Amino acid sequence: MSQSAEERTAKCADKIVNVFNTGSNQEISELFRYPVGTCFPCPVIETKVEFLTKMDFILDDGLRAIIKNSNPIKDWKPVGWRGSMLNNGIVWIDDYTCLIIGLNYHTKRGIMCSDSIIENDKRKLHPSLREFKSPELKAKTKKFIFRIDNLENNEIRYASWSINKSMDSKPEIILRNGKYVQDGTGGNHKYVFKNKEYTYEVFVSVMSEEEWEVGSLSVLKGEEVIYTDSFDYLDN
Repeated sequence: MSQSAEERTAKCADKIVNVFNTGSNQEISELFRYPVGTCFPCPVIETKVEFLTKMDFILDDGLRAIIKNSNPIKDWKPVGWRGSMLNNGIVWIDDYTCLIIGLNYHTKRGIMCSDSIIENDKRKLHPSLREFKSPELKAKTKKFIFRIDNLENNEIRYASWSINKSMDSKPEIILRNGKYVQDGTGGNHKYVFKNKEYTYEVFVSVMSEEEWEVGSLSVLKGEEVIYTDSFDYLDN
């Protein structure tokens, strides 16, 4: 007889809780699906070996205690095809492989890393763009480079340059008051910016059948698409 989603979740959660309570750091590293995201925009952790040297970027005593003291039946719940979560999503797991696939938690070390990268990023930008809270994404198409930033008042800003320019030069386009639009329940989303009769849409693919497909930039004039291309992320 096949297991129910609740039974799969409880079994996986019991394994994870036990390893956190009695296992070594090496055994804990075996519980994650790689790469492991850290506090954005810090680099992801690519391997188990790297995990052991950068564990404090994603795990601290607080998160360890939450996992150790959790009840596999009461505190871990399946959430459809996306997997299962602890509490309100502080930890996400794949309830078929029993691997941790996501953390919504920031350690002190992770925050310090993020703050350092953001401050360095600001210094490299054109002065007109240096005031922001956090970067949402930086990417390039065949013709353009662009970035989306979250400002201090949670306003979303878009800036772009021709592909042969750099971000320390004056942006050719700056658009504010962007909208974040969720696309389904898998994490796919888009950012939408208006510029008179033009609309700029940046679609971000989180769940895709094609591993290479990360997203696209489209420009519309009215209802007509006048430009569209996939993008690649830029390094920090």
